[in-house]
Amino acid sequence: MAWLTEFDIRQLDDTYFMLLQDLVYYSEKHQLKITVPSGMVSDGPSVPRAPLLYWLFGHKGKRAAVIHDWLYRCAILPRSVCDDIFKEALKDSGKFVFTSYGMYLGVRVGGFPSYSPEKKGCLDPRRVCNKDCLSCYQFVGAYQLTVVPFRRGL
Repeated sequence: MAWLTEFDIRQLDDTYFMLLQDLVYYSEKHQLKITVPSGMVSDGPSVPRAPLLYWLFGHKGKRAAVIHDWLYRCAILPRSVCDDIFKEALKDSGKFVFTSYGMYLGVRVGGFPSYSPEKKGCLDPRRVCNKDCLSCYQFVGAYQLTVVPFRRGL
């Protein structure tokens, strides 16, 4: 099983929710264990509000979107790998190939503005940031250790 922990969240408002425990995912394809720390705030999958697109992809893949948000926020891996892990996580969440591939294409086309090495390790994207990460209580100093090579069965 690719998901190593439960997806436990608390809705903060109409848009954002917060993880109540670490979310751990294993990418078989990339042989990586990804740990998103508890306290991380996300808005889930960002889908344009165009009626057909939103009907097809809106409110789907929240758990995979948290992994993707964290990978983008840490910017440890190339953007293309982050997007590929998102597609894999969607499939591992039981999403149909059409849904997984459609959402993957969405982040490939429209995700580049969110891939930000400037706020590495930040738990809450809603904060106005002065980019002094080390003094911020929302900073995970060991964010580089949240994405590690891992081989199952060893």
